[in-house]
Amino acid sequence: MNHHDPDKFKKIKIGKLYEFDGLKRVEVQEAAIGSIVAISGIAEIHIGDTICSPEKPEAIPFQKISEPTIAMYFMVNDSPLAGQEGKFITSRHLRDRLFRELNTDVSLRVEETDSADCFKVSGRGELHLSVLIENMRREGFEFAVSKAEVLYHYDERNRKLEPMELAYVDVPEEYTGVVIQKLTSRKGALQGMSQAAGGYSRLEFSIPSRGLIGYRGDFMTDTKGNGILNTIFDEYAEYKGDLFYRQTGSLIAFEAGEAITYGLFNAQERGTLFIGPGTRYMQVWLWARVRRLRTLRSMSARPRN
Repeated sequence: MNHHDPDKFKKIKIGKLYEFDGLKRVEVQEAAIGSIVAISGIAEIHIGDTICSPEKPEAIPFQKISEPTIAMYFMVNDSPLAGQEGKFITSRHLRDRLFRELNTDVSLRVEETDSADCFKVSGRGELHLSVLIENMRREGFEFAVSKAEVLYHYDERNRKLEPMELAYVDVPEEYTGVVIQKLTSRKGALQGMSQAAGGYSRLEFSIPSRGLIGYRGDFMTDTKGNGILNTIFDEYAEYKGDLFYRQTGSLIAFEAGEAITYGLFNAQERGTLFIGPGTRYMQVWLWARVRRLRTLRSMSARPRN
């Protein structure tokens, strides 16, 4: 029986039944209540489905799972240096892997879009999707992802609602000021502050999920790696207003090439560079912090006589 559709029944036959004895699986003819078992012979089964006797088909109520709050688009990599980092690069590979993940991850949602090369993937936060991306990368998949976006809801009065999270922050006392300032600028509201062991302060914030996007890197920098940040979904609340994520711009290479000393020398006055001479950019993507967004065109320039 399918928990998504209680009226859907399908007659199946279990091939083999196993119980676990330590790390080993032992074939058995029957299993009692409380046993952890494995079965074979069912081609399509999903989390939440009920296997029961045909004489009394009664589905077990499925435990409610929180809905996704963050979405990203997973796309086929079409950059100039595509196909150099992974083994699985086609839309078919990407689609099969994403839908296969649904068999083990009950909080994930995958939707097809108008483009055959693009899929909308929704999860329970930035970290949830980051783990999926990293696992796929290690498995040899090469793909591109969009910026994370929040999934909004609307109430009966057509008010815009957004997901809120409770953020618990443990930081040394000397860094509490910068943490409070950064989270407040991201629409966070300080709900409590207390002393923790070892000279740490514990801060509790209520903050929109979109306010935490991209913050972990700044948090580690601001606290010199000594801070601990934990978040948990709280509720959907009324929209808190627009956010300005980027305080500075970026320098981005616009074509493939190799960085040379002359080009880097001219570019260093505009911001902090993260690559050195001889580095192939567009493969590592050159990012540099500057006051205004500019396109780096001098990377491949050579001195003129």
